[in-house]
Amino acid sequence: MAQLGVKLDHVATLRQVRGGAEPNLATAAVLAEMGGADWIIAHLREDRRHIQERDLYALQQVVTSKLTLEMSLADRMLKLALELRPARVTLVPEQPLELTTEGGLDLIGKREVVLQAVGALRHVGIPVTLLIQPLIDDVKTCHRLGHAGLGIELNTTPYVTAKSPADRQAWWDQTSNAAKLAAKLGMTVQIGHGLTADTVRTFAGVGEIAQCNVGYAIAARAMLVGIEQAVREMKSAAAPRN
Repeated sequence: MAQLGVKLDHVATLRQVRGGAEPNLATAAVLAEMGGADWIIAHLREDRRHIQERDLYALQQVVTSKLTLEMSLADRMLKLALELRPARVTLVPEQPLELTTEGGLDLIGKREVVLQAVGALRHVGIPVTLLIQPLIDDVKTCHRLGHAGLGIELNTTPYVTAKSPADRQAWWDQTSNAAKLAAKLGMTVQIGHGLTADTVRTFAGVGEIAQCNVGYAIAARAMLVGIEQAVREMKSAAAPRN
């Protein structure tokens, strides 16, 4: 059964609307863990549109599962990660005007920057995951970076936003094949971005996928049933069906 990573970005987005202290992210993290979250994920964007630095330190005090810091390749972000020492860092591309992360890292054009960041993080014992597109070529490029134990997260946005059943099936096949190749090459595989309970269920039978990361869908469901129950439902969706 795949683990579940719960992203708290949208909980922070709601708080930032009024600029106050509620909803409290630390409380949200505790409730998510009570619902079965295996990882708590926070994306500290350079524009600070939701998660703030203080949130990361507060989360680190209360998270009893594991804390993943999602961040860009910017030097100031790397410096913060080295100071914070989260359980894991996921490196992602970042564009100023995007609503959410739109694609995967440019592992060719930014190869040296990626290698520098990975090396610095792993030097102090922080495991690293790279967000990439769900493509065989991207998996191979990631493997050619030469870092044993490097993890990947396959961006499921193309699958989620596919306009036709045929396109969606094609992206499911590509994502599944990319996951299988990555696992064969020794990389831990996660999937994320745009996932809902229904889309998580479609990948539940792909045994090479070690973790599903969900944020918005859990936050939206939590408005009706609470965070703990919303996480419990998503955790159930990730379980393979016989």
